[in-house]
Amino acid sequence: MTPKSQAPARNARCPCGSGRKFKHCCLLKDKTLDSAARFAQALAHEQRGEGVKAQALYVEILTADPDFSPALQALGIIQYRQGDRATGLKFLTRARELTPDDPEMLNTLGVMLTDEGQIPEAIVCLHRAVQLLPTYAFAHNSLGNALRAYGTLAEAEFCYRETIRLKPDFAAALGNLSIVLKETGRVAEAAACMEQALNLDSSSSDLWNNLGSLKQQLHLPLEALACYERSIALDPNLAIARYNIGTVFFDLGDRERAAQNLEAALALNPSLAQAHLNLGNVRKDQGRLAEAMASYSRALVIQPDYHAAHSNLLFATAFMDDMQQAEIYKLHCGWARMQSSAASGAPHTNTRDPNKRLKIAYVSPDFRTHACAFFLEPLLRAHRATEVMVHAYAQVAEPDDVTLRLQAHVEVWRSTVGLSDAEMAALIREDGIDVLIDLAGHTANNRLRALALKPAPVQATYLGYPATTGLPAMDWRLTDAITEPEGMSEQFYTERLYRLPNSLWCYQPFADMGEVSLLPALTNGYVTFGSFNNFSKIGPRVVDLWARVLNAVPDSRLLMLTVPSGTTQDALLERFESWGIARERIELHDKLPRPTYNAMFSRADIALDPFPCNGGTTTCDALWMGLPVIALIGERFLSRAAYSVLNAAGFGELGARDEFAYVERCAALAADLPALAERRRFMREQMSVSPLMDAEQFACDIEAAYRAMWTAWCQAEPNA
Repeated sequence: MTPKSQAPARNARCPCGSGRKFKHCCLLKDKTLDSAARFAQALAHEQRGEGVKAQALYVEILTADPDFSPALQALGIIQYRQGDRATGLKFLTRARELTPDDPEMLNTLGVMLTDEGQIPEAIVCLHRAVQLLPTYAFAHNSLGNALRAYGTLAEAEFCYRETIRLKPDFAAALGNLSIVLKETGRVAEAAACMEQALNLDSSSSDLWNNLGSLKQQLHLPLEALACYERSIALDPNLAIARYNIGTVFFDLGDRERAAQNLEAALALNPSLAQAHLNLGNVRKDQGRLAEAMASYSRALVIQPDYHAAHSNLLFATAFMDDMQQAEIYKLHCGWARMQSSAASGAPHTNTRDPNKRLKIAYVSPDFRTHACAFFLEPLLRAHRATEVMVHAYAQVAEPDDVTLRLQAHVEVWRSTVGLSDAEMAALIREDGIDVLIDLAGHTANNRLRALALKPAPVQATYLGYPATTGLPAMDWRLTDAITEPEGMSEQFYTERLYRLPNSLWCYQPFADMGEVSLLPALTNGYVTFGSFNNFSKIGPRVVDLWARVLNAVPDSRLLMLTVPSGTTQDALLERFESWGIARERIELHDKLPRPTYNAMFSRADIALDPFPCNGGTTTCDALWMGLPVIALIGERFLSRAAYSVLNAAGFGELGARDEFAYVERCAALAADLPALAERRRFMREQMSVSPLMDAEQFACDIEAAYRAMWTAWCQAEPNA
């Protein structure tokens, strides 16, 4: 029998010829060989789905051999996936120290770092991975993801295209490329790319959901719905797909099904902030304002920096009948304090010449088919080139014919789509704007956070928003003495108030409004009151007052638009019934196409204005179509806006000081149909020559306001 060989003494030199002591050489080799064998065994366990056994073996390996890099990588991945993300990252980081040139390990670590938001560190890892192995398609894709998260979309697109060149059947990379194409405005190309990805992998619920989002953006709602349904069929728990279905129904005007799907999405994922936001929008449209405010607030609890949710919450305060101005002011100032971007300390280099031709700029997301655009167009057309050089900064993702028309009246047009707040502010500074006018306030797609950087020496807000912006960087607010008499509301604005002398508005009717019809009451035999306003303005107190009007005018009818169908209409009819108003006297319509909206004016005799949030465009439209508008005069801007319009149009007598006078005026007009018919015949003619439609005078008034604001800045201390 051959005797077993004995290992040399631990302090002896190793027989391998290295010259090292045995304990520092071949024992380590034996240990490494043992670790490799046990690692292979652990991998076999993983392949058989025996994860617990594999994990136990990895732990044993690292207990005996703490620097065995493959086990560090494997256990790090397991720990990360199990939710112990810090330990997982620690193991992978140690593996990188031991084997810094392992592309697969670098890719894994880079993916983890991207998920953790450590984007610069992730980019370093992934750049190194593709340098070491240029044909490593997965690393190119991971690098694209990190670069996209960093905001360098062109570089991300290059990485995804390189991935697809190396691996044409990589469906996820095609999907990622589609996202970049969408984010850079190439939506149709993005949809084609996503469809190519689904041809390779039709089992991905995420890809189907993403394709649905693209179809929705291409205004193909039915195709979008089909994609979302495919996504949910593959993954019934995919909350984002259920949320997206809710947004499609909202766009289609079906608020009942929109709410159902948004609530279903929140049942699957209560932390989906955008679902809370959009459920708030549904509730606002349904007139359920307290619920809308609660939804916006929940979105902000989940995501405190959610700008859209905060702006929507602030905008919704305009419709709240029971909210005091002091509370509205406090909420707006609270938003302003939360902004991380403070006004830039850099001084403005504009020449302090009170008499120079001013560079003025309008900032808006509504240079398109939108009510604000139709009040703005006559002003742009009437601006005097000798006085002002007009710039426009347009946050308009989908320009239309109105966009092109407005652009023709502007000397310098800038699209701000895709620009960060800092980039937009830098562009405005570079253009040397003297007086900048925000037209959006806290409405959708506003750029207030860019204006918070104070890119222009003089900044004002006008037209699009009924309250303070809350921004210290906003210097002025344009108003008038009717909506806000001196001493009434200065304490509720961070801005100084500049009161225009003749009209706060300059109305331009839509070209498709048509001619004034004969008074319908003459043929109907009864008077029809009309409400053409957004239903979110119609609170319980408004309904109760309108019920009193109907009771004061026997056999009269009420025609209301924009009332969401379903439970909202049912609840409204029940409230009228509680006042003794039969259902057949109330005619309700949801939102209507524009031609139908126009036709509705020929079916009503007298328009009723809501409160505390008055009508604006609809008030002007009704007057233009020959309908007297009865408005209750309140105590703040929004509840006096209609009275301002009436005064500017020459119909101030239609304003009512209290609810009793409101009912009385309605009854008096309805009692004398010949006089009402005669009034209808001449209202448009009277309105046409009023300050409300005198664009040239309005432009002069506005330019004088800008000049006064500019002069005040020129005369102020340079560091003030």
